[in-house]
Amino acid sequence: MVQWYVAPDAPFRKPDKVRLCKRPWCRQIAYPGKQLCPRHLKEREKDYIQNPKKDGYRGVHLIYRYKSDKISTYDGLLIEVQIRSKIQHAWATAIEIVDLFTGQAIKSNEGEEEWKEFFRLVSSAFAKIEKQPEVSGTPIEYFKTGKVSQVAVF
Repeated sequence: MVQWYVAPDAPFRKPDKVRLCKRPWCRQIAYPGKQLCPRHLKEREKDYIQNPKKDGYRGVHLIYRYKSDKISTYDGLLIEVQIRSKIQHAWATAIEIVDLFTGQAIKSNEGEEEWKEFFRLVSSAFAKIEKQPEVSGTPIEYFKTGKVSQVAVF
């Protein structure tokens, strides 16, 4: 059963009531005539911005279970949406390019230690610019020099 709540305000019009979905994974509010729940079920969320990976990767991953409203061929498949800032995306792209040109697999945490350390430090420098948590284990002396603030932001 869907409960009804008085809506103090709503976009485009002011309905008397709105429906709130009672499913724990759904936070959607439905105004009259609108779909109550999203089709795709959110399976999980991984926040690598607040908790960066050890290699320095930062971004938010949202994983959904696909549900079609027309044909069921692909129903149940997982969809992953990655959300990053421009600087986080530049870091992720750079690590893939270095992997490609050096024949390493830094992205998979394999490769030369110097390259892995470089990307961890750069990620922490970018995190400092974005006022986000640094990669765990980043030596604090790199940030005391003041050189981190000289990194260009695009």
